Amino acid sequence: MKQTNTTQIKTTKCTSPQEALTIACGSLHGLLMKTLHAHWNSTGGRFLSIHEFTEKQYTTVLEELDVVAEHLRSKDLMAPTDPIRLQDLSIFKDDHSDITDGNKNCHYLAECHQNIATFFLSCIEDCLQQDPETEDLFVGLARENNKKAWMYKSMSV
Repeated sequence: MKQTNTTQIKTTKCTSPQEALTIACGSLHGLLMKTLHAHWNSTGGRFLSIHEFTEKQYTTVLEELDVVAEHLRSKDLMAPTDPIRLQDLSIFKDDHSDITDGNKNCHYLAECHQNIATFFLSCIEDCLQQDPETEDLFVGLARENNKKAWMYKSMSV
């Protein structure tokens, strides 16, 4: 299979905080799966450092997903849990399962984190001005994912 490392994302304009939060759940779940793929399937001379780094990263992505799901519940809304629904909600639309090179996985995950950070910021602009708690949550998520993008970029040399 051809190895690529360009993410394909669905362009999404959120119209409500509920929609933004459910898409965030799907997208963070997708990012979690992509990070686990890199953790389990990366190869190369830096395998161990990438394996240990991605373990820390998938743990923080899972924590972010949990915070978003709990925020949905605090609004008396159901958090999506069906894997097919989560995949449908995700902004990520590409299949990355052919990437095994550790450096390419890091480059790919840098792009993914940058894309999800951009999604969080666009939701703030689109629909979160009237919901300060969700806006604050998304500001923090954007900041953290921008930081992770930078960290993955530095790992992909």
